[in-house]
Amino acid sequence: KKKKKGPTNKSHNKNKWFDLECRKEKRKTNKLGKQYCKSPTDTNRDSFYKQKKIYRQLLRRKKHCFFAKLNQKIISDKSINWSGFKALKSYNIQPNPMDLYDLANFYEFFKGLYAKKTLPASTILEMKEAYSSTASTQDETTDSLTDLLNADITESELRAVIMKLKNGKATSEDCIPNEFLKNASPLLRRGILKLFNECLKHGVYPWNTALITPLFKKGDKYDPNNYRAIAVNSNIGKLFASILLERL
Repeated sequence: KKKKKGPTNKSHNKNKWFDLECRKEKRKTNKLGKQYCKSPTDTNRDSFYKQKKIYRQLLRRKKHCFFAKLNQKIISDKSINWSGFKALKSYNIQPNPMDLYDLANFYEFFKGLYAKKTLPASTILEMKEAYSSTASTQDETTDSLTDLLNADITESELRAVIMKLKNGKATSEDCIPNEFLKNASPLLRRGILKLFNECLKHGVYPWNTALITPLFKKGDKYDPNNYRAIAVNSNIGKLFASILLERL
């Protein structure tokens, strides 16, 4: 008589850190998940998500311990343990890396994503002339508000906005963090103040470049449309914009 083969577990985790304790917690998590699906009460929901959190914490701890022991095995001897090194290298395989054509496609896509051109010089001139023609009909209150918006930025305005800056923010291509601006010397702050007033006087905003980091959402990894673009602008530019926003 032929023996019947038992059911095979296709979802078996083959990672070496996935031991018996992990299997038990996985079974317990799956059991509570099925129970929650059959009876979606608040009690079953809390029990399921609590167990799911415990299971994930266990996996992270097991994985961390596994790689810590593997690294210790590599550097324990005077010479490199190549068997341990190859084992560690096997976990860092990245299948199907992008080639130069894929990178060029991503570059062109994100380059044109925020490449909206500003208004032509002729259009800006027409807008200024239209504003000048209507300025004569404005009352004194409107004129005073316009003068207030166009007035030079003061040291007190700069100091107040700098105090609101948050630490730990990303930097753009100028690599100037908020911590640098918050701890700047009085001489440097006067230089920044002079720069801002010149930009305000000539109507120029020189911080138009941003660093874009694509974050994958879902779908085909080679399609740039499946990525969310995270743009990081200059902290100095954001400081200048914050001062103008406070005036508004």
